[in-house]
Amino acid sequence: MRSGEMALTSTQRVIFGKPAAAAIAAEADRIGANRVFLLASSTLLNETDEIVAVEHALGDRHAATYSGIRPHAP
Repeated sequence: MRSGEMALTSTQRVIFGKPAAAAIAAEADRIGANRVFLLASSTLLNETDEIVAVEHALGDRHAATYSGIRPHAP
């Protein structure tokens, strides 16, 4: 049997009803983010255009995108 611990971070903000690319770029502006790291599922990256749209919306602020994380929910 596996054991472990999961610590959840607090959600400070949820934005809905807007295209993700516009919402993420606006949030980066709001908090003054100069470099934004995207963590995305491989499905979202490989089977949709959403992540590319976010990367383009961020422009030079896009630091990197990583999609290699494996499912980890308990």
